[in-house]
Amino acid sequence: MPLGRLVPLKMLKNVYRGLQNARLARQVGPVRRVDRVAPVPGRRLVALTFDDGPSAAPLRPSLRAGGTVSGTIMDLMKRFGARGTFNVIGTTRFNYPDRPGRLGGVFWSGIRFDHYPEYGRDDWAGVLAQPALARRLVDEGHELSNHGFTHLAFGPSLYGNGSRAYLPGLDAVIADLRTQHELVRETTGFAMRLARPPHYIERTADGRSAYDAYRVLGYTYLGASFDGGGWQASSGDYEADVEMMVRPLAAALAADPEVLNGGILFEKDGYNMSAQSPVADGLKRHLEILRDYGYEVLTASELLALSPFSDIGPAHPIFPQAKALLEAGHLVTFADNHVRPDSRLTQADLEALCVRGASCGALSLATDRGFATPPVLGAAGLLLRFAGSPTGRNLAVAGSATELSARGLAAVCLDYLGSVVLPEDEAARRRALLTGLAARFSGGWALPATRAEVIAMIAATLLGV
Repeated sequence: MPLGRLVPLKMLKNVYRGLQNARLARQVGPVRRVDRVAPVPGRRLVALTFDDGPSAAPLRPSLRAGGTVSGTIMDLMKRFGARGTFNVIGTTRFNYPDRPGRLGGVFWSGIRFDHYPEYGRDDWAGVLAQPALARRLVDEGHELSNHGFTHLAFGPSLYGNGSRAYLPGLDAVIADLRTQHELVRETTGFAMRLARPPHYIERTADGRSAYDAYRVLGYTYLGASFDGGGWQASSGDYEADVEMMVRPLAAALAADPEVLNGGILFEKDGYNMSAQSPVADGLKRHLEILRDYGYEVLTASELLALSPFSDIGPAHPIFPQAKALLEAGHLVTFADNHVRPDSRLTQADLEALCVRGASCGALSLATDRGFATPPVLGAAGLLLRFAGSPTGRNLAVAGSATELSARGLAAVCLDYLGSVVLPEDEAARRRALLTGLAARFSGGWALPATRAEVIAMIAATLLGV
């Protein structure tokens, strides 16, 4: 008997997500998946994200007559002073031959392909068919994120969607994303920096992943921490469908008003699986509830600009240095967007922290496909001095997983500052920052360095922060 019949699908997804999160917690690279960020003290902030538009599909049915899905969403966002992130597609008009599925079922919009907003009406959705809607989104202060040109999955699904077509490999995924990136740029002038895989399927058919594709294109992976609904099959009662969207958000905030602070919410920019648009009325209720709890609704990029990390916020002692290194292109976080400041840092971690450029670890991948320039090694001189120091030579023998001592790294940083050309007062200021760090961290220089200590030392040495 197939495993899917013995174990509920939701349980399989939860097990897979748990394994995936454990892997991301160990992985360091230029692409980080952001599901939520640490709260900003004194404010309640949330990002709303909308998938699968822009959509000129007529509302169906609605408590209010007239209007289109994306137009109604934009009207509501403007009324509440909110800005959102729209994960836009190019078009599904080329996803034929196909045939429609059963209304209310998983494949309702097509047996082999997705069709947005519904089968046979691909001209109602996507940037290619709806350029005016895409331009209006940008003009009204929203941001666009890459959800794929064709909305084909990056690879086969793990959950039994055997009939669904998918892209044949990483090269095809990159080409699809690049087509969408250029379409959006030429249509709206907006350069996308975020991306979300169709159906969150990350693994490609040739064993690579969304992280490899996003690394080439310089994207941050936009996840989500709360499902706003609006995509499930109808219950048969439209008002009940709207209530089904609203109830989970209202209950979550009633239990803990801070639960969505720093969160990223998923919303639907299109029809649900019954070809209806409860988002047209459910979103208004969402925005009312968020307003009543004092939330500001921002784009994902605005949220990330204020608080880029998932585990340390602006009040954390190491936040200014970590943010400065991140903005300078250094690999400060693990792939799950956590800094983990209290964990011990290894030689391999140090090498990642000293690398700048979105092509880290993927030079051959990028240059083979002609999509990226070689990575720029920030602190190359620092790394070379570290490798030549007694500590570095010992580590070369011991292996890259060996923990570093704060004292050994500090000595290398001070030696490096003595070799670079800086104004005398600036060099003196950076040396003072380094020597003063011992008093800030309780671990002491002789003990293995924490990530916080090393971030502080690298930021002081390279950036003077």
